[in-house]
Amino acid sequence: MNAYEKERYEELKRKGYKVFYRGYPDFLIYNPKTDKVSFEECKFASDKVSPEQEQMHYYLSKATGHKVNIHYLYPHLDLRKPRQKTKKEAAPKAKKMSLKQDWLNIIARILEREKANMTTGSIEDKIRTLHPQKIAHIKNLHGSIGSALDRARKGKHPDIKCQKMPNGKFEYWFVRTETPL
Repeated sequence: MNAYEKERYEELKRKGYKVFYRGYPDFLIYNPKTDKVSFEECKFASDKVSPEQEQMHYYLSKATGHKVNIHYLYPHLDLRKPRQKTKKEAAPKAKKMSLKQDWLNIIARILEREKANMTTGSIEDKIRTLHPQKIAHIKNLHGSIGSALDRARKGKHPDIKCQKMPNGKFEYWFVRTETPL
């Protein structure tokens, strides 16, 4: 886009228009015998239409009443060279933790720091004071912590131990487990 096109693009966007400049079909085909127009997008083997192309094709067909035809060359083959992975893609990915496991790790750190038995309520109070940014978006903190502690009761976290008290509440404490080398 040159400077004038960019300026015009921004002006149209400010006015509330959707403005497209990518994704045009490869061909506008005019048949002089029938006086008809059609559009064609060419793809090699198993290439796919990009999101910009899908959007452009939708609005072109809406405006003209003509669908954009996709023509595949060698659709049964994939003759492209494999794409080289970028450094970011090639780097090993960190294991993604579940939200419950994340909560269990936070609870384990709190129990380790407190060095005392704690009930669900006292754990919730600590989380409210120590992690206000983490709980800002959580509608049901009690449920989130409760389901994480259910996992602790089932032995899903090696460092959190628990015991049911006579009053029916559970108490939790931290025990560092040694991992063999």
